[in-house]
Amino acid sequence: MLELVVLMTSVLTAPGSRFPAHDQEILDRTLALVGGQAITLSDVRAAIELGLIEGGTSDVAVMTARLVDRELILREVQRYAPPAPPDSAVETRLAEITKRFASPVALMKVLETHGFSEHRLRAWLRDDLRTEGYLAQRFASAGTPERRRELVVDWLSDLRRRTDVVILTK
Repeated sequence: MLELVVLMTSVLTAPGSRFPAHDQEILDRTLALVGGQAITLSDVRAAIELGLIEGGTSDVAVMTARLVDRELILREVQRYAPPAPPDSAVETRLAEITKRFASPVALMKVLETHGFSEHRLRAWLRDDLRTEGYLAQRFASAGTPERRRELVVDWLSDLRRRTDVVILTK
């Protein structure tokens, strides 16, 4: 993906190109790659503005790291394909997000600004619910919330070692 962006930039800025460099505008920026999956600045901004990451912050670097962790976990969840959550659970989460905005139109404007659709938001929420179920099952024997957090951190470190992760921001 990154190679395609570099190639397109090279073609568009080559001498004699119909698109001179001074007329170009950056539409988005890749902040990280997780196993080849790009995490973009638009993804991070959408997660911040929509409140999609628990304990979210407006710090782009911190949120990028959290989205990297989310992607690592999601890749593992997809390997085991837990059942999809009920539609009612997705609707409940969507309603919680909608309440954060003055109106449904305001929510749709934020989605559009960040290249999200309602369908993509529902898919994100569905993935979050599947992940929660998977983690609850995988770490059911943890005993305490503190122990569970420790186990999840260790597990995430292992996932990171097994997956190519490239952070492009500093």
